[in-house]
Amino acid sequence: MVTPRGTAKSFQGMEPTSGHYRKIVSELEEIVAHAGVDEYLWQEFCDRFSTLIPGTSALLYVNDKKAQRGAPFLYSGIDESYIHLFAERYAQINPWTAFNEELPLFEMRRTEDFLPASSFHDSEFYEDFLRHIPDIDAATAVKFWNERDRDIELGAHYDSRKNDAMNRIVEPVLKALVVPMRRSFDLLRIDMTDRQARGRTALMESIASAALLVSKDRRVLSANQQAQMLAADCCFFEIGAKDNLIFSDPSVAREFDAKSAQLFTNNAIASYPACIKLAEGSRHFMVSLFRLADATAGIFGTFSGSTSCMLVIIGLAPNQSQDAQNEIRRRFGLTGAEARLAIKVASGASIADASQALGVSYQTARSQMRDIYAKLNIHRQTELVIILREILKFA
Repeated sequence: MVTPRGTAKSFQGMEPTSGHYRKIVSELEEIVAHAGVDEYLWQEFCDRFSTLIPGTSALLYVNDKKAQRGAPFLYSGIDESYIHLFAERYAQINPWTAFNEELPLFEMRRTEDFLPASSFHDSEFYEDFLRHIPDIDAATAVKFWNERDRDIELGAHYDSRKNDAMNRIVEPVLKALVVPMRRSFDLLRIDMTDRQARGRTALMESIASAALLVSKDRRVLSANQQAQMLAADCCFFEIGAKDNLIFSDPSVAREFDAKSAQLFTNNAIASYPACIKLAEGSRHFMVSLFRLADATAGIFGTFSGSTSCMLVIIGLAPNQSQDAQNEIRRRFGLTGAEARLAIKVASGASIADASQALGVSYQTARSQMRDIYAKLNIHRQTELVIILREILKFA
């Protein structure tokens, strides 16, 4: 018998209005946002879902109709051998197949309402497969992709005896995540190296900081308006002949090449970007390198965009002037610690990197970020970047 991650416990305090619920959604949204450029983080997403909501097993299904394949690609809380058995044999006789195929887009559905496991106890699927994992004999699923020959859905599996208790938290969490997940998969489909790629320009311009798409050989494939303005305004980098990214300091160029080489030689994409700190006069900058998903090695195969490039984001470094901190504290009522954290995160650092740089625990930083979001009445890092952009502008 395989038991889902975590142990069954009371769901009191996990209602959509509770702080516990907001913590779950906030942490999962952060992973989803990064998974748009790093598809390996979808496994981390499933793991965290199953950990944050004890008693669930999260499965992300990518159903490829053209290839006649409908097995879960990513999963958490279910023994891998059962996944392989499902893919090789039992997916074809799964009574829930019709439930999955007819699932409306962006609508939550429970198997217990449409086809409970008790209704097919005498089937080969139940006798040979599902009865061996009784703690996940029900599921709530939502489909967030249904185009051409592929469907994608996220399913939270659980013990059917806890159907109502589970769904008091599972359904609002799925509802909060479905649109961000769709956006992240939209991003994975963009071939960033194609100059005619649809959606690339809109993506670049949606980034509040200076952003460039840079190939392995340091050729600029695209740069948003902020990056072009910064290149004209500063001395540490420029977009030169043949669109080459040129750094005035040879040591910075060597560090950039070394970190980008590390990104491209790793089989798995790093969870967080490689970062370079540099200074120009009184201004301090953080250069963050994100390797984008590669279709030839990606876990979603041809679903992912083919890329041999990085998303390079240049923002003001965390060690900003005291004036910026004071202005943020005055305008938004933040504490000194919150202002310092807000500056780091708005400048491109992850919460993990920011907490390490500030010498506080990851959980403390997450708690401070929740307080920052509440005081600024926002919900996402991108909103924080936009709000603080005028204070932390390149000037």
